Amino acid sequence: MGEITRLVNGDRGKNYPSKDKLTPIGDIPFISAINIKDNTITKDNLLYLSQHQYDLLRDGKLKKNDLVVCIRGSLGKNCIYPFETGAIASSLVIIKIFINENIIINYISVYFDTSLFKLDINKYNNGSVQPNLGARDLMKFLIPLPPLEEQKRIVAKIEELLPLVEDYAAFYNELEKLNAKFPEDIKKSILQYAIQGKLVEQRKEEGSAEKLFNQIQEEKQRLIKEGKIKKQKPLPEIKEDEIPFEIPKTWKWCRLGNLINHIMGKTPPRSEFKWWGEDMPWVSISDMKDYGEINYTKESVCQEAVDEKFINVSKKGTLLMSFKLTVGRTSILNIDAVHNEAIISIYPYIDKNYSLRNYLFYILPLITQWGDSKKAIKGNTLNSSSISSLLIPPPPLEEQKRIVAKIEELLPLCEELKI
Repeated sequence: MGEITRLVNGDRGKNYPSKDKLTPIGDIPFISAINIKDNTITKDNLLYLSQHQYDLLRDGKLKKNDLVVCIRGSLGKNCIYPFETGAIASSLVIIKIFINENIIINYISVYFDTSLFKLDINKYNNGSVQPNLGARDLMKFLIPLPPLEEQKRIVAKIEELLPLVEDYAAFYNELEKLNAKFPEDIKKSILQYAIQGKLVEQRKEEGSAEKLFNQIQEEKQRLIKEGKIKKQKPLPEIKEDEIPFEIPKTWKWCRLGNLINHIMGKTPPRSEFKWWGEDMPWVSISDMKDYGEINYTKESVCQEAVDEKFINVSKKGTLLMSFKLTVGRTSILNIDAVHNEAIISIYPYIDKNYSLRNYLFYILPLITQWGDSKKAIKGNTLNSSSISSLLIPPPPLEEQKRIVAKIEELLPLCEELKI
C-alpha cells in the first residue's frame, strides 16, 4: 500500500476539536467511524465543524472521492467520501493515491472489502483492549495491482454484479423468514384442518356429535340436580351468521358452556405475606406454555389461602386456559395446583379417557381467535359469559380420539422442521 498510496492522519494536535466544538448542524462534516455505512457516509449522528475550526486544522482534511479507512475500533470500515469538504476523527485515516491516472479509486475501494484486506488487518492488529492499526503497518498491506484497463473492467463487472447480489440477499432473507415461519404455519394448518373435520375421515359407525351433545346435557342436568354445579342461564341459540365455516354432517356447533364447567382462580392479596407459602403451587400465565404441561410453578400459596380464597384445587390432569392478555393459551396440569384469575380450569361434563379434554387442549387456542369469538375479546380479555358463549364444533367421541392421535403424530414433525 505504501508504494502506491500515501496516508493522511487526522489532526491530533491542539486544534483537534473537542466535543463542545461539534454541532448537529454546521458547515463542515466531521467524520468518525459511526458515520461510515455501506461504503459511504450516512448523515445519521453526523456532527459538524465551523468553518473557523476547520481552517485551524493542519491535517485530516477531506476532499470528495477521498478514501477513508478506520484504524481504531471498527478496523477496516471504509468509504469513498461523497461530500466536497470534511475532516476526520483520530480513529480514521485518509488514503490518497500517488498517480490517479494509473490506479482508480474504486479499485482500491474494492480491495478494502476483500478477505485479503481483512487478513492483513488481523495480522497487524496491535490493540489489546481496543482493536488498533498503526499507520505504518497499514502501508505494509499487500494489494494485487492489475493494469489500469483491467482495473476498470474489474470495477465495472463488480458494479454489474453487486445489485444482483443485493437482490439475492433480499430474496434469501425473505426465504429465511419464510423458513422460520414455516413450521408454525404448518402447525396452524394441521390444527385448522383438525377443527374443520379434514384431518381424519368420518366413520358412520362412530355415531354423531348430536348424540354426544344430548348425553352431555343429561350429565349436566344430573350434576345440577345433585348440587355439584350451579344452574346457569340458558346460553343464546347459535345464529347462522355466527358460524365461521362448514363442518361434517356428523359434527355439531355448540356453545362451550354447554360442554364444560369452568372455574376461575384468584390472586391472594400481595400486600399480605400470610397468604403466600410453600403448601400449594399457584399458576400464573407465565407458568403456562402453549400446548404444554405444567410440572412446577414460580410461586406457591399457603394452605390457609387455599381454604379461604379458592373455590377448589385443580387436580393433576386438569386442562387450564388463559383468558386475559395471552388469550387462549392451554396447558395441562401435571401437579395439583390453584391458579390466578386470568386462568380457568376446564371440566368437561363427559370426558371418557380425557377425550374431550385433549380435543379442547388443541382446539381452544383456535376458537378464541376467529370470527365472532374474537369480537368477544375486549381489551385482550374474555369474561365468564363470553367464555361460555364461545363456539366450538365437537366431533363424535371416537373421532375426537383419532383427531388427537393424528395431531400428536404430526406436531413433532413440525418441531423437527425447526432444526
